[in-house]
Amino acid sequence: MAAGEPDLTLEEIDALIEAAPESRILIVAHWTWFIVQAAGRHLKTRNNGGLNYRGLDVWISDRTRLGTLVEAEYLAEA
Repeated sequence: MAAGEPDLTLEEIDALIEAAPESRILIVAHWTWFIVQAAGRHLKTRNNGGLNYRGLDVWISDRTRLGTLVEAEYLAEA
């Protein structure tokens, strides 16, 4: 991933989600956030301004991946 570029495509993110339907959160790299946000489908803005993509709350971190159950519980408390 070059600076200023997403680390995964939307299709790769969709494949991650489909491979692990039990996931509750999606953690994305900073620039990947923008392609998820622009996707429009299955997307809504939560009351706190966060994103929900295909039923998963979206958080920003250093790389794109599905979050663990422990991370989901921790972030739900934040």
